[in-house]
Amino acid sequence: MVTKVSQLTIPLYGTNFGVDFNPAANRLRVISDNGQNLRHNIDDKTAGASPAAGHTAEDSVLSTPGVENVSRG
Repeated sequence: MVTKVSQLTIPLYGTNFGVDFNPAANRLRVISDNGQNLRHNIDDKTAGASPAAGHTAEDSVLSTPGVENVSRG
């Protein structure tokens, strides 16, 4: 049996997504191919937790760093 404990509170934008779970912080990270970068608090009810339990925060937009003047030696 599976029990839903939480869901993202910000809509997803993009076509391809990556997901990672950090058990130490109890946070789910979701990134998308358009740079969306979300951090979701599954159920950490600690006072001052960021974001609050059951909520999603949008972190800085991700970008692909440019590669210029690459030399191969």
